[in-house]
Amino acid sequence: MNRLIGYLLALFVGYLLYQFRYRLLNLILGSPAIRSYFIRLSLKVPFIRNKFLHKAFF
Repeated sequence: MNRLIGYLLALFVGYLLYQFRYRLLNLILGSPAIRSYFIRLSLKVPFIRNKFLHKAFF
């Protein structure tokens, strides 16, 4: 019974995170320090870096 309640609670939390995903991202990335860290972290991924540099300079 406890396992079922745990699964339902996890499903509900996942649903809420999905519903408010953009609001949560705006809240998290609203801080300049966290935003710059996220950008530095994402530019370490080759696919993202190449796509960004291609759009920025070509």
